[in-house]
Amino acid sequence: MSDDYLSKSAMLCGDMYILLLKQGEKMRKRMKAALLITLVIGMVMVFPVGAQDSPVNTVNFNGVSFAYDAAFASNVTVTTFAGDDPALQQPGATQPPYVEFRLFNAFPNESLFDVPLALRVYDLAAMDAYTDSLAEVDQLRALLADRPDLTTFEISGTTAESALPFLPVPPAAQVVRALTSYVDTPQLSGIAYVTSYRQDASPLLTGDLFYTVQALSANDGYYVVGVLNFETSLFPADLPADFNLDDFVANIDAYFDQSIVSINQADASAFTPSLNVLTDVINTLSLPPVGVMPEMPPAPTTEPDTSGSLGGLAGEWALVSYGPADAPTAPVASELSRNAPTIRFDAEGVTGSTGCNTFGGTFTFDNTAIDFGNLFSTMMACEGLMEQEQALLSALNSATSYTVSPEGVLQIVYDGGVLVFNRLAPAETAPTPDISQNTDPTFGGLAGDWVLREYTNAAGEVLTPLADAPVTITFAAEGVNGNAGCNTFRGTFTYNFGALTFSPLVTTRMACANEAANAQETAVLAALETVQSFSIGADGSLVLIYDSGRLTFSPAR
Repeated sequence: MSDDYLSKSAMLCGDMYILLLKQGEKMRKRMKAALLITLVIGMVMVFPVGAQDSPVNTVNFNGVSFAYDAAFASNVTVTTFAGDDPALQQPGATQPPYVEFRLFNAFPNESLFDVPLALRVYDLAAMDAYTDSLAEVDQLRALLADRPDLTTFEISGTTAESALPFLPVPPAAQVVRALTSYVDTPQLSGIAYVTSYRQDASPLLTGDLFYTVQALSANDGYYVVGVLNFETSLFPADLPADFNLDDFVANIDAYFDQSIVSINQADASAFTPSLNVLTDVINTLSLPPVGVMPEMPPAPTTEPDTSGSLGGLAGEWALVSYGPADAPTAPVASELSRNAPTIRFDAEGVTGSTGCNTFGGTFTFDNTAIDFGNLFSTMMACEGLMEQEQALLSALNSATSYTVSPEGVLQIVYDGGVLVFNRLAPAETAPTPDISQNTDPTFGGLAGDWVLREYTNAAGEVLTPLADAPVTITFAAEGVNGNAGCNTFRGTFTYNFGALTFSPLVTTRMACANEAANAQETAVLAALETVQSFSIGADGSLVLIYDSGRLTFSPAR
């Protein structure tokens, strides 16, 4: 990470405000590819105004200004995000550039969903390449042009037709829309509503809902997002002990319909804080003329290194220890992978294994500084290893610097400790999947759609897939994708005379309908991660051979 990537925050103390300058290490982990702009006079101004018993603070940053009750939040941070590479493939949608204001009282404040209130401003001129986000903008424009009755959206349903526009586009389904209304101020027009998103089938809990404003500026130059996170007494804090998932799924539409009615009929006191907090802030929001928003910094990419050494990081490394330098912890391996955690750096990014799941993403380095961004991982559950996995991924997310010794020892310093790795010899390094090598249009017979017919588990038993959770896989020029019976997956693959390997597979994270489907999905994804070879049978079947068995597929009809 270059020295330009610094984070600083302003902390308001009663009627006074002080500037707290922080080096970027701790905040970089909270928003990858982001530049946290210093809150300084001339860039951001936060002024307490009004009567002593109810002070109001006004925030001003490069033409964007708003006011809020000083008693609501003691801290403000401003984040400018350079935007994802529009070609990036990841769960959810790629994010356009934006400027974000977060109001909060205490860390952590990783995202707009982790703080009491957040405002986000998108410059529409910078959104042309982000088709998913533009679709939300177009839907809002159509709503504001026609002004239909928004209560028609206050029904259960997770389809695109039932959803109201929302940025940022999440990798989940909008399951609730309540207390809908139009919002009009001299600066903007939009809609406001209470909502919640789900990747699984589960009931609402007290902190699962949020209130949002989605609006377009009067000059049609900006898209404004406001999010107020609140708690409500309408729903329980935890799932009841007798909760039955099958019964819930069978009645899920009726449940969400009744939830919407409950929210609409609730007294204002049922929401803490009051939903008016966001409305009041939006009413004070002022936006700059079109084209005045600050130029976004370039999105981080893997630093070019003509020597190919990537600052000494290039290659594969095995984890030796993690944790505090004076009390390190040795890693353990899983029964699935039989390997201790590893990490690999190359020109395409970073990949590795936690000992259970595989992960991948991007990284930047500058001299001895290092930063990881956009890390994703598979989602298998491994008994006795989840604490190690969480510690390793958290360490990478908060990494600040590294050293490589002449003896081949890599140390990555993070917030709370150090990761120590030994370099693996080149012969030990597995080949990196490269889809460009798949030049045969049939991919050795792999090309096309396949449906799992049977598979062997770790005990050597031959199992038939569940009828209500079919497993599919498709090989194409773009890579491999499929459905593991509950969640979808995708990645890349390489093949060569019967040999076959997959890159770390990216999966969605929905909860399966029952334990049997979950067990099947876990077994299938674990098998795909260790596939070594394949064959095409005389009956046209595809057999994928992995560490402890095989997956047999039939051509999809």
